[in-house]
Amino acid sequence: MKAIDLFNKIENPDKVIIIFVFNACAALGTSEALDLTKKTLEKMSKSLYSNSYILSSVLDALMKCGDVKYAESGKTGYVDKAKDMFEKNLQPDQAMYNSMIHCYGLNGKATEAIQLYHHMPKDFIDEITNVCTLNACSHSGLIDEARSIFQSIENKTENIYGAMIDCFSRGSFFEEAQKLIDQYEYSHPPAVSITDKQQALSFLNATNDTDNLVPVLFEIDANPNVAITKPFADISSQCEYKDECEVLFMLGSIFRLDNIKRSSDGQVWIIQMTFCSDDEHDLRQVLMDMKEQFISGETSLQTLGKILWEMGKPNLAEKYFIRLLEQLPANDSLRRHLYQDLGRLASHVGDLDKSMEWRQKALDFKKQSQPAGSSSTRQTTNIKGGNGNGNRVDQLSSPRYVSVDRDHSVYVSEWNNHRVMKWMEGAKYGIVVAGGQAQGNGLTRLSSPQGVVVDQLGTVYVADEGNNRIMRWPKGATQGSVIVGGNGSGEQSNQLNWPFGLSFDRHGNLYIVDNGNARVQKFELQSNPK
Repeated sequence: MKAIDLFNKIENPDKVIIIFVFNACAALGTSEALDLTKKTLEKMSKSLYSNSYILSSVLDALMKCGDVKYAESGKTGYVDKAKDMFEKNLQPDQAMYNSMIHCYGLNGKATEAIQLYHHMPKDFIDEITNVCTLNACSHSGLIDEARSIFQSIENKTENIYGAMIDCFSRGSFFEEAQKLIDQYEYSHPPAVSITDKQQALSFLNATNDTDNLVPVLFEIDANPNVAITKPFADISSQCEYKDECEVLFMLGSIFRLDNIKRSSDGQVWIIQMTFCSDDEHDLRQVLMDMKEQFISGETSLQTLGKILWEMGKPNLAEKYFIRLLEQLPANDSLRRHLYQDLGRLASHVGDLDKSMEWRQKALDFKKQSQPAGSSSTRQTTNIKGGNGNGNRVDQLSSPRYVSVDRDHSVYVSEWNNHRVMKWMEGAKYGIVVAGGQAQGNGLTRLSSPQGVVVDQLGTVYVADEGNNRIMRWPKGATQGSVIVGGNGSGEQSNQLNWPFGLSFDRHGNLYIVDNGNARVQKFELQSNPK
């Protein structure tokens, strides 16, 4: 803001100052910055339109400021103005091409982004170009076009793989996404560690570029007994140099950060870590949640925001939610969910005014997205199943009851598949959250489930009709627990006979439709749902 205030006092700014101002406006990304960008353009000499540095800065400012200002109204910012300036330049450089492709992608114009990508000089295309183009395809659902571009890229970096995997996931092409992940892991070998500390320190002294590098030594405590899904191995016998002692870790290995300190002489940073199992207690639930989010196709920044929220970091969660909003096209349906997340987050920290603002934005977006003259009360949409009778994760078999949580995920009990499936909003595949291991009476199985209820913690309660019991399955659990019944069919107070429906009142009392006994029973549970 100080740079902009100073600029307003300058009568005849030169091109260097103008570039600085456009860059400052792009960094701010506000309505005021957009107004200043427009005023500066009006005053700027037409001769400067041929300056590639100025035009690159203008494109960046128009794209970022315009997107922020017009995202809520559904308009596409100043993409047309940016396009006009780009086309007037006779010799656009690499930065201008990349900025324009990114601008098209943010504003839902993937077709234009692809056309520009194919017309730009081949020697201009770099990692940024490829990532921006793939992201544009991803946000507009152009999977075939993205696949073709990806296959034509010779040097595929980690960011390029990531953009293509995101594209497949958004389009629910989960098998192709997984194949691409496997391909990347195969082509990028695991990390190699050295077991001799002095030898490792000697490598830190091997470079002459001491001014630009900071020496860091990673100390890893690795217990072979926990290496079940991600094993590691001593490969010293395979080393090129006989005196080296090396350990090979698989890609995806998990390490817990224990400590960061300086060496005794103050020359080296030492990061101490412990190798962890996927099932380690303090990581298991987070990993389960992340897996659920990935399968549902949810984007990574939203996933990260929700995890940070659950970890008690609401400010960081808000930061990543807003960052994702800034990256999405103005008409992306994910915006409404992010507005709702931000509304709940603001309410969680006690900022009710901000919560109401976000919720109003979600409501306005929903109204803008609804076709004119349509009536939401008369629309019917097949949201789950519909792919024939079966036991695949995109199918249902004799569905009985449904329950919807606060995130609009739908829980369905399946009488024939002996399971309860969770279908997150917009997902084409469900997730088994209870049963699913064939009919049975063990704690990992169900028998002809009926009524289902889910609480705010994601705990699933299900009427296990065939076993005459009510089971509780905490979120991410691999087995449930019996909370009512399970004592055989009968009419005693601790027995059920074909339980069908169930419901909780606001005090946490459980009501069960005991169909075979022609009665409704009320139970006060020791651990009530919140």
